Amino acid sequence: MCRRFLVCFLVLFVIACGSSTPDPDTGQAEDPGQAEDPGQAEDPGQAEDPGQAEDPGQAEDPGQAEDPGQAEDPGQAEDPGHTDDPGTVEDPGCIPDCADKQCGDDDGCEGVCLVDTCGDGEECTDMVCDATEGCIAVPVIDNTECGDGGVCVTGLCCIPDCENKDCGSDGCLNLCGSCDDGQSCTEEGLCEDPPPPVDSIGCSDGTREGFLNMGAFPFLAACGGAWDVPGIHHTGPDGPEPACDRQAGNTGTNSTGSGCNVEDLCSAGWHVCLGKDDVQIRNEGGCDGIMDDAQSPAFFLARISSTGAFNCAPDTIGDPTSSNDLFGCGDLGCPATQATCAPLTLGSHDRCKSLKNKPTTNCSCSWNAEETEVSCNPNSGGCGWCKPLDYWNVFLGEDHSDVWDCGSNTTQEANNVIKLDSSQGGVLCCKDDF
Repeated sequence: MCRRFLVCFLVLFVIACGSSTPDPDTGQAEDPGQAEDPGQAEDPGQAEDPGQAEDPGQAEDPGQAEDPGQAEDPGQAEDPGHTDDPGTVEDPGCIPDCADKQCGDDDGCEGVCLVDTCGDGEECTDMVCDATEGCIAVPVIDNTECGDGGVCVTGLCCIPDCENKDCGSDGCLNLCGSCDDGQSCTEEGLCEDPPPPVDSIGCSDGTREGFLNMGAFPFLAACGGAWDVPGIHHTGPDGPEPACDRQAGNTGTNSTGSGCNVEDLCSAGWHVCLGKDDVQIRNEGGCDGIMDDAQSPAFFLARISSTGAFNCAPDTIGDPTSSNDLFGCGDLGCPATQATCAPLTLGSHDRCKSLKNKPTTNCSCSWNAEETEVSCNPNSGGCGWCKPLDYWNVFLGEDHSDVWDCGSNTTQEANNVIKLDSSQGGVLCCKDDF
């Protein structure tokens, strides 16, 4: 019984095994009750669940694996604005345009045009029209190369200009040359020697005739001499102007003063004193000390006059403001009005008659009985209250000729005065810088 049962079991087992197909995935038989069970073997939520094994949102999710915004995003990997942007790699830049433009016009590239189009009397330099420098700069496109003879300066092609120049700028930030030690470069680009040092004497002929002590009077000199160019006012654009190259003076090469004026008696760096203020700031005592050890008689004038009555006008600079009489220092002439003339002490009177003989036809002078003092009469007309040549003829015991000539007009002495001889004084010379 048992043997029959065992044989039946084996037959059923063989039949069951022979009808099964191995599962290619599991290597087991495709039990239709299990392998084909859609709820188990083919359950898409487990074995073939597309949300896991074949879930396109993960394995094949185009937003991740094939998302063109990341892997193939043309805005990054192939963005032409970075790799081939012509604005940074191939941009030629701004090209200046100065065609038909004037010097200083905008060149279109935040610069200016330096073309030679300035008007008469103007030239172009340093981006503006200038009256003293040359207009020689023109723009170039590449900022690196210039034509023959040109140099590149701050992006501009500049042509150096040293024609007829020894020194100074060539217009292109370089120099045309340099001067020797002690020389200076003029605006025209020429080397020049320094001016001669200002002498301490103050008189063009090298000798003083008043204020002889140069240590005590370093800025004020009294200089004797003659001149035949009338008047005391001789100025030009740069101040007082001599007429005979300062060759006048009692010991000068032109002692007669031919062709000379009052300025020719003063050295270079000195001038005929303008008036009372000009004198006092150079010598607090004014006329004090002028005749110490000096030869009498003498009258030394300043460039000052009056409107009459021996009242001095203000210091004259440039054209004269008055022309009546002469005023100065010394011991020849009439006392000046101190309220308006101090520190100047003397005046010339009408037609300079107190600087001459016979200021009046009846003027006479003599010693007193004790021979201690000379007095003159009458006491008017430039005689008794003054010290004309008549006084000095008696006092010194020698005659003196008239050398001061102020013409015949009683109100134009300052415009007409000439001096015929180098004796009897001259001018007061003030040092320019002190």
